[in-house]
Amino acid sequence: WRRVLALAEAVPTPPVDVLTNTYQMLSGTLQFEGKSKEALDYADRGLAFADRQHVPADAPLRVNLLRGRAEALVGLGDPAGAEVAIRRAIAIQGKAVGGGGTRMSILQNSLGIVLNDLGRYREALQALNQSDALDGAASAAPSEAAISLTNLASVHENAGDYVAAVGLGQRALAKLDQAGLAADAPERRMIERVLART
Repeated sequence: WRRVLALAEAVPTPPVDVLTNTYQMLSGTLQFEGKSKEALDYADRGLAFADRQHVPADAPLRVNLLRGRAEALVGLGDPAGAEVAIRRAIAIQGKAVGGGGTRMSILQNSLGIVLNDLGRYREALQALNQSDALDGAASAAPSEAAISLTNLASVHENAGDYVAAVGLGQRALAKLDQAGLAADAPERRMIERVLART
């Protein structure tokens, strides 16, 4: 991804969709590696690039960059800033294609995580339940559905509803079993940690 950005600097008019996607992918990769500050930098650079290219403020090209910004801000301990970014992404997505689909499910899941970090558990549960419903409607991959269930379990745990949290964690593991995911898969270990903690 860094090589793509370096090559783009030598091009007078780089392709906007390719570059916004590259900034988003690099930001997401860095966030996955726990490098939230650098992830935020690339998400913001992507948004600044979109501004320079006169990409409209409500263009769907901005959605994943805003989600990347939100996830990086969560990693940096700024859930309030993350809420602003993720709600903007949801508004753009909703205006562009409506309230359904896999991408909206992912955005609602991110919102639920942010609201959980803010201690607004009831709102977090609403967002995660909506994400779960959209996942089912979009036939999400089992691992994605399991992660959504686990996020929901974490919110129930934080709210003190341990019975619901355990049930959701068990449902998440069942999804992975149905998909034949290995016993040492990272998704399975993450879910098992949540269950053990609960």
